[in-house]
Amino acid sequence: MRAKPPCVSPSDPVSTVLSHMMKEEIGAVIVAEDNRPIGIITENDMLIRVFHAGRDLISTSASEIMSSPLVTLDSQGSIKDGLDLIREHDIQRLVVTDGE
Repeated sequence: MRAKPPCVSPSDPVSTVLSHMMKEEIGAVIVAEDNRPIGIITENDMLIRVFHAGRDLISTSASEIMSSPLVTLDSQGSIKDGLDLIREHDIQRLVVTDGE
């Protein structure tokens, strides 16, 4: 778990997302608007929604390929709460927020 994962804005090009993933050696980037997480882009999203679909890295924006709505858990939630959310929403990554 990262204390503060890399974020991009919805209007950022996919090339920026890819740069963050490569530089930080991570598999997902949070999409945030007004400092609030609104979506997530994973390696799988990049493979399927960008590369396999033949989309352009510069003209495609983060908002076009992000998974949304974002499933989050407040930092005060328990591990059981987190596991329940992961199972309920069939997701692999859960974003933990600090009272947001």
